[in-house]
Amino acid sequence: MGYREIHIRAAAGEFLLGGKTMKVFVGIDMSSESHCIHIMDENEKKIKSFEISNDWDGFEELNNNLKQYDVVYIGLEKGHGLIVEYLQGKNYLLYSINPKIIKRFKETRWVSGPKDDSKDSESIASFLRLNYERLRPLYFDSPEVELAIDLCEVYNRLTENKVELINRLRYVLESYFPLYLILFSSLDSLNLWKMIQKYPRWGILKQASQEEIVTLLNQNNYTNRKNIQKLLDKVNNYKHCVQPETERALSIEARLIVEELLILHNSFNEIEKEMAQILDNHKLGKVFLSIPGCGITTATHILALFGNNPGKFKTASEAQSYFGTAPYLFQSGKYSKVMMRRACNKMGRRTFYNLAFSCLRFCNWARAYYDLQRSRGKKHSVALRALSNKWVKIVFAMWKSGKAYDPHEIKFEQELVQTKIA
Repeated sequence: MGYREIHIRAAAGEFLLGGKTMKVFVGIDMSSESHCIHIMDENEKKIKSFEISNDWDGFEELNNNLKQYDVVYIGLEKGHGLIVEYLQGKNYLLYSINPKIIKRFKETRWVSGPKDDSKDSESIASFLRLNYERLRPLYFDSPEVELAIDLCEVYNRLTENKVELINRLRYVLESYFPLYLILFSSLDSLNLWKMIQKYPRWGILKQASQEEIVTLLNQNNYTNRKNIQKLLDKVNNYKHCVQPETERALSIEARLIVEELLILHNSFNEIEKEMAQILDNHKLGKVFLSIPGCGITTATHILALFGNNPGKFKTASEAQSYFGTAPYLFQSGKYSKVMMRRACNKMGRRTFYNLAFSCLRFCNWARAYYDLQRSRGKKHSVALRALSNKWVKIVFAMWKSGKAYDPHEIKFEQELVQTKIA
């Protein structure tokens, strides 16, 4: 029996260690250089308060102070970091608590004053003591699922960087070379980046032959003759009207942005190869890839969200609430309104929103359900959220059963058909 299982079973009152279970609640106020620790017992009596360094020696000091207790509940404001990795390896029961909640809780316990890290750690421990039975502990999964989680987080951060770079590129091109804004349907185009890299200024592009441009496009799998001819016509009809000084300066920035985008492009390819390998080796990989419109990145995100731990979600509605796809009813007096759930796992909500959008071309019932929502006056985003809520329920069933998606399966189809007709 592992240390974590002992914690959980002891907390549930299943057995006592040494005749009486000693529960302690630990609050950790995290910072880059050190962490402030507060330990209290079940009666909120202070046991110890101290500070540790943000390194191995500090973590060992914390562990030496905690290992004497039977059951340890640890609250932190972040669910990641070096100390979280260390405590995870020691199988402690961890809770990630929103800093905004701790801030409001602290305001109800103490009068205002200067920021005090010891008060912050005490607030975390006190809040955890009162609410640990209602809080969701941090679940740590198998190494391959943990790798999938980390890859998804990196992928999402790089995606945000990519969006920012593309917006910067749009601004620069509008300022000195608007031709590149109309050559392709999107600025998120490898062909466009390659052209800017080779022809950053109009004078260079104007001197290039048509054969040279076509060769460059063909090297990047742009082979449609009609589209190529339209592109060449736009180049031939373009009239440049930007001052040489402006063009020279901004072309440098455009090339730098493109170089960063090309580096990101290679990084995405590397991450997707890692994701594909995880899906090939994991038993749920092919299960999630069987979802219509679900590619490697989306399937890996779903695997990271659900993982291997069967106790993570007991019901589909629990998963729907956790991922923020299920709306909630706000009521005050006679006023009531259905609202989007904002306190949720943001990666989960975004993943199923993207799945709902990508499946529209590949799944008949999903398209019919989306059209039904639109016919009722729902906005595009609202209709997709409603559809994503259905997908959470389906994916939950697939996760529990380990079976691939089957459009003819009654469990998946019958309820949804009735829903769209109702």
